Amino acid sequence: GMLYEMADFLAHPEALEAQCRGFLQRVLTRFGAEGASLRVLDPEDERLHLVVAEGLSAAQLDSPQCLRAHGCRCGSVVAGDAPVVWRDLRSEGPRRVLECARNGFNALAVFRIASPQGVLGSYALHFREDPHLSAADSQLLETLGMQLGTVLENARLAARQRLLAVGEERKLMAQGLHDSLAQSLNFLNLQVQMLDKALQQVPHPG
Repeated sequence: GMLYEMADFLAHPEALEAQCRGFLQRVLTRFGAEGASLRVLDPEDERLHLVVAEGLSAAQLDSPQCLRAHGCRCGSVVAGDAPVVWRDLRSEGPRRVLECARNGFNALAVFRIASPQGVLGSYALHFREDPHLSAADSQLLETLGMQLGTVLENARLAARQRLLAVGEERKLMAQGLHDSLAQSLNFLNLQVQMLDKALQQVPHPG
């Protein structure tokens, strides 16, 4: 089924953006969504950073409402709410018009991207009409988010290890440079001492 197909796709070593785009396109096609977006959480500033999107306008993607982890529906699952499908977005009234409703979407399904270490972001499917997702569909979408979360967590760990390796290499190079300079200074000091001794042995005139 789809879980096996997605696992097979995510197992191929591609750039993360390409993996996220492929993930989103497959989910969008499978569930008949008209739009989709995938965002990752920056734990430092609690902002959701857009990685890839399909079928959404620039105005929708750049909305400040969509950038904060606590600012809108896409961020609410990151902040702890259960994955859920929201329907009748256009009927919520003018006080809280969602950007997706402004852009013609009337239903939204949002799911976590998570690993055993924690929540890394969320992905959303945008529908013009009620998608009629079943409980089994929601469970599948949640499991797919965990598949992607494991891939992202592994990539993050690999990047951290590379940074540590680079830092260790720089430390070794700095130590080597320090040792080399120390050796050169010792040699110069020895030369100065020998020169000083030689000068003392030169007979003075008269």
